Amino acid sequence: MLWFLADQDATLTVDYVVDGEFVIPATATFTLRNAAGAVIHSGSLPAAATSEQLTIPAAYNGLTGQTEGRFLEIQFLSAGRHYARRLPYRLTNFVPLTVTPEEVRSLLGLDASELRDEEIDLIGAYYKRLWTDGDTFATGITAGDQRGQAANDAVALTAALEVAGSLPMRTRILVRAEDSQVQRSANIDFDALRRDLTSRLEDTLRISNQLVEEDQTVFILTQPTDVITG
Repeated sequence: MLWFLADQDATLTVDYVVDGEFVIPATATFTLRNAAGAVIHSGSLPAAATSEQLTIPAAYNGLTGQTEGRFLEIQFLSAGRHYARRLPYRLTNFVPLTVTPEEVRSLLGLDASELRDEEIDLIGAYYKRLWTDGDTFATGITAGDQRGQAANDAVALTAALEVAGSLPMRTRILVRAEDSQVQRSANIDFDALRRDLTSRLEDTLRISNQLVEEDQTVFILTQPTDVITG
């Protein structure tokens, strides 16, 4: 998911692709809709290359809640045929994250060719934690102690778990040695990895959300005195 700061310009890359092939369109236009589906901006595009940049002015990126969606619709003409594609993005206020995509890749044992930055939704993971854990997480993410670090770690772990389901496909490559080749995914226990990430997430949330496990209460059982027989 593409995220942009509210009340600022948002620049998106428009690729003109037909059946997996880049084309230079004859004409191209765009329409921008808000979350209610109302058209708030539209215009034409140069259509002079297979890709181009389109900047949505800040005036069209106002935010009324915590987050809000925008839907950019591209219509273009190529070889006498009309095509359309949608480029959604979301708006947010500033999010105080220090965690990076590289930390998410490190958790999963992947490199940038296997998991690109744009495939890691740190902002989405932040809001998932915020909406799940509430004010305790919101306080923890800005804390200047171990809670702040733990909250950022929790966001990274949440983002990692979001893409963990795609690991078998991402790691299905052959690692070639001098005399042999080994399929990488054959050596990975994906279920164990997900369990480990989930366990680590629970541990970090206990710190970031200031949750302390309660000591178990020990009950001492005695034989009560019978009020009738003494």
